[in-house]
Amino acid sequence: MEENGRKQKWIMWAWVLAVAVAAIFFASYRDSQQVEQLSYSEFLQQLEAKNINEVFIQQDVIRGELIKPAAEGRKRFIVTRVDGRIAELLAKHNVKFSGVTESSLLRDILGWVIPVVLFAGFWVFFSRRLSEQGGGGLGGGFMSFGKSN
Repeated sequence: MEENGRKQKWIMWAWVLAVAVAAIFFASYRDSQQVEQLSYSEFLQQLEAKNINEVFIQQDVIRGELIKPAAEGRKRFIVTRVDGRIAELLAKHNVKFSGVTESSLLRDILGWVIPVVLFAGFWVFFSRRLSEQGGGGLGGGFMSFGKSN
């Protein structure tokens, strides 16, 4: 009987993990579909046309938002960073910009999974403690105040 309970718990944890991983990959896929990949020359053309609302500069790429959508109707874009004097150009054209620290997939996954695992672990721990103390045991416990002797 105990072996069956362990198997059910393992299956439950496998489902929780599968759902968490699927949610992370779905979110990253959805975000990648809404972003227009621009060449650096197209980026400079959009900058000269004053069609860039704001950018986020990372070490290797520039992500941003256009004022008017690109040809395919997407407002968000990503460009491989080439020019070292990009800050001067952006300031010259009155574009809001900021530097962004890149995140790794492992850090993102751990940021979602660890809190869920900790919460579930506390839940299991406290539910076991309450069931040991209160349910049908002889030692009294959580709900034993109304028992008849």
